[in-house]
This record gives sequence, C-alpha cells and structure tokens, in this order.
Amino acid sequence: MDHANGWGLARGYAAEHGFRRGSTLAAIPARFLTPPARQATRWRTAADLLNEHRWKRFYGQTRFGFNVTLPQEGYLNFGPWPLPAAGVLAGLLAAGGDRWLWRRGARRSCPSGGPPGQHRHQHWVRGMPGVARPPATSRSEGGASQGFRTGARLTVASARRLHPGIPPVLPGGPGWVYAVCALFAAGGFVKEPGATLQWTLAYLFLGGAVDLAARAVTRAAAPRTKGVVILRSNPVAPDPRVERVARTLARGGFKVTVVGWDREGAFPELEGTPFGILVRLRTPGRYGGGTRNLPALLRWQLHLVYWLLFHRRYYSMIHACDFDTLVPALLVKLLLGKRVVYDIFDWCADTVRGLPGFLRRCLARVDRWLLGWADAVILADDNRLPQLGKARPRRLEIVYNSPDWDPKDVIRGLPPWRGLRLAYIGLLQADRGLLELLEVMRRHPEWELDLGGFGAEEYLIRKAAAALPNVRFRGRVPHHRCMEVYVRADVLLATYDPSVPNYRYSSPNKLFEAMRLGKPIVVAEGTGIDRRVKAWELGYVVPYGDTDSLETALQDAAGWTGEERRAFAVRARRIYDEHFSWRIMSQRLLGLYDDMLTSIAPPTSSP
Repeated sequence: MDHANGWGLARGYAAEHGFRRGSTLAAIPARFLTPPARQATRWRTAADLLNEHRWKRFYGQTRFGFNVTLPQEGYLNFGPWPLPAAGVLAGLLAAGGDRWLWRRGARRSCPSGGPPGQHRHQHWVRGMPGVARPPATSRSEGGASQGFRTGARLTVASARRLHPGIPPVLPGGPGWVYAVCALFAAGGFVKEPGATLQWTLAYLFLGGAVDLAARAVTRAAAPRTKGVVILRSNPVAPDPRVERVARTLARGGFKVTVVGWDREGAFPELEGTPFGILVRLRTPGRYGGGTRNLPALLRWQLHLVYWLLFHRRYYSMIHACDFDTLVPALLVKLLLGKRVVYDIFDWCADTVRGLPGFLRRCLARVDRWLLGWADAVILADDNRLPQLGKARPRRLEIVYNSPDWDPKDVIRGLPPWRGLRLAYIGLLQADRGLLELLEVMRRHPEWELDLGGFGAEEYLIRKAAAALPNVRFRGRVPHHRCMEVYVRADVLLATYDPSVPNYRYSSPNKLFEAMRLGKPIVVAEGTGIDRRVKAWELGYVVPYGDTDSLETALQDAAGWTGEERRAFAVRARRIYDEHFSWRIMSQRLLGLYDDMLTSIAPPTSSP
C-alpha cells in the first residue's frame, strides 16, 4: 500500500514543486533526528516532504506517514531517468551480499580456505596448520614427511554434491545473525535510504553487543587446552632462551608453537622442531634500524595479530618475548581471553637505538603500565628489578639464562691448539667490545678465536676478522653447534658497553654456559654481571674498551696449569648446580604454567 501511495505522492509533489535535484539525498544524515527536530531545521528528507505534502501538520503531530523507496526518492530528485539504475543497484547489492555470505560460509566450513569446490592441502604439525602446498600427484607422493601429515578439507560444494539438500553454511556466532540482517537491509534497499542506514547501524551495534556478551560467556566456560604460542621478533635461528623455554614446556606436556619474524625471507616459513613447530612470518625489515624500523615492526605486529586470531583454537596461553610482542599478545587477550606471560629478555626503552630521551621515558612508562595487564612477568635476572620501577606485576618469576644441555652430550674433536682458544658467538655489534678483542688477537697470533653470529655491524666485524689468520669467522651458528664451539674453548667473552643502559642490567647466556662448562669468562665493569663474576670468582672483570686490560686478563688465563683449570671447572659447576641450574629454572617455569592452566575454567561436557 505504501509503495502505490508513495508513487502518487512523488508525482504530485514533483508536478507542483519540481524536482529536488539531490537535496533529500544530502539530508539523509538528518534521518537520525525526530520529525519535529527536522522541521526546526532546513533539512528535509524525502519522507518529510511527501508526508507534509499529503498530511500537512498532522504528520508533525503524530509522526505518522508513508515510507519512501529508493526509486521513488530518485524520481523525486532527478525525474524518471534514474529509475532503471536504482533497480539495478538494489539488485546488485542484494546479489553481492548473497554471494559474500555463501563464500564466507564455505570458508568457515573449509578451514583450509578457498572458494567452494576447491580443495587445498596443507602441512599440519601437531595439529597446527602451516603453509599450503600443491596437492600430491599420486598416493605415494601424498604421504606426509616425517613430523608432518597432509589432509584435504571438505568444502560446502563437495558436501552438497553428496547431499544436495544441504543449504549453505552460515558462519557461526550470534553476532552474525544481526550482521546478515544489516547486510540485507542495506543490500535490498527497499526502504528510504535514511531509514535503511538507521536499521543497518542498529543491527550492527546490537549484533556487536550480543556477540561480545556471547564471547564473555564462552570465555568463562572455555575448556582448558595446553597449547602455548611463543612470540619472538627474530627468526629464532637460533634463539637459545626461546628454544630452551619451548623444549621445557614441551617436555611438561604442553603443545608448543613458536612464531618468529623473518625480516629477510631467508628461512623456511614452517619448520618442524623437537619442541613443536616454528612458524616464521615474513615481513620485510632491518636489524639494528632503531626508530627507522618502526613501520616494519607495526606491519609485522598486524601480521602477528592476524595469525593469532586465525589460529585461536590451538592455544590458550601466549608467551610474549620482549615489548615488541607484548602489545599484540595483550590485544588478543582482550579479544579472546587468552593468558599472557611477558618474558622480558631486554628492557625495550633501553635497547632502541636513536630514541630521544623524552620518548625513551615515555616508552618505559608504557612498558611498565602494560606489564601490569599480563598474567605473569618473567625476568632473566634479578638485577633487572630496578628497571620495573613502580610497576606491580600480577606474578613475577626469575628464570635465568641457564643452559638445558649436558656437556657430556656435546661433540668434541677439534684438532689440538697450542695457545689459548677463545670463543664469542652472539650479536655482532661494536658495543660488545669485539673490535678491541680483534686488536688483542692481532697482537697474539699464537691464540685462536672462534667468532660467530649476526647483527648490525656484521660487515665491519667480518672484514676486520678476515685480516687475521688466527680468527675463524663462523657466521650464523645453530645453538647446538655453538655449544660444541664453547666446549673446545678455554675462555668465553661477554664484554658489553656499560654506557648502553640495557647492558647495565645484562644477564647473557654466556655467563651461565661458562659456569655449566666450567670455563672462565671475561666481562666488562658496570654491566650487571660483573658483580656476580667478582662475587663467585667466575673469571675476569675488565674496563670496557681497555685493550691493555683485556690483553692482561687473557694472558693470565693462558698461564693457567691443567690442575688450575680442573679445580676451577669443578667449583664453577658446583655453583651452577646449586644456584643457577636449568633444573631449578624449569621447575619455576612449569610451576607458573601449571598454575595458569588451573586458573582457566575446567572443560565443559560436550552436548
């Protein structure tokens, strides 16, 4: 009835007053006001004009009137010529919405993705989907490699071929019901555009509220899962602490996935490991770029959030390593109710290069504020407690960078060397005293240095090392090979620049690896670990950048007798076993995760 009456009103109004030339379309935002409020302004919608033309004052007093369709509004503004376009637009919008819903439902029913009818094969490792690969050409080729299994997923189209009566699958979630209503309210476009806009927004807001409430109820009754995802902003090739934590959690019965950042695209996107799977997200970036690397970091964090949301069913806890992974982890916690453990390897505000003092202080404040939202915080050393300032984490654990391997399992066999053998494998940066070390090696050709790693000054250090025949440059070294190098060394080195704020609280792996191996270590004054080295007599402390002091310390180590080396090794290993062993650290780590797991609601019975 409204449709027929509306055409009569539109034709009568146009004949008496002429066409509006788009004025009612410009007044669509005024549709959110009441009719009396619109009357007090110059804005008139198509419904206002036609109903005032028909009902006069009665319309403003009762707010009763006819509805106006999109073709009628087009006629009212521009005459009869836009009527075919209005019909085509309404049809296209409705058809496009229908197609989108169909494809969306098909993807939800087919976790491997792809349009209906298209099978995709994926690598799966311990239940986690990886990167896609082409389908196998034969039964033998379709078999999964070691540590992998391959499986095809059922699509809506293939199910409908078996059962033609099956309707398209609507994506789950109560919010989707309202989203579909909003889509068809906008797509059908059978009402006045202003009213359509109102109903669409109302559906979306109401649906969002219902969906959030449903998510809260679902999170409260979510079943426990022992899935842990560890986030790290490097390719984990290697990263000793990340791998050590992952191995420990895997041995404790947790399903572990590590997600790293491959900035150069130089590593496999998916790699099977003894502790689980290693996923590397490829986002171009640079190492040691400081603030210049911020755009790349933000792109990677968005990629990381998408990955976490897409794989949300496979984990209940997130182990965020350092500040650059904390923000994505807390965002996912807010959306999905996951537990977050914040593992502080290095204090972010003290590590970013080129950051002005004001921004450095702001970043530290943000870090201290956000760590209070994490469910637990882990520090690599108790000497980092002053960096937390007034922050009050919900739970705090100290987990040292102690190695989890046994020296008896490390392969030996390096040809004998008559002089002193030194070893450094880690970040290749000038602020780690490496150029001074190479100068000492130039003075003592009878000594040998194993040098390896990667970093911002790799080219400079590699070039200086290439000129010395007694320096063996190994480049990037896997962690298990790194231990082989350390076993065959006489002295380890960790001479960091104390003028770098973060180094004043350093707790490098090398110190604990040296204790585990019974080797002396050389460290710089004022770097946090110097106090521990002095207190336990674990090696030498030298002023940073003092080449002569470094040379004197190494000369003293070169003069040790075999008996002195054995006595030192026995004492250092005893200190390690009693105070710093990974056996103690693993108990702290697993105790933390077990407590977090029990804090999650127990499983609910399936219907």
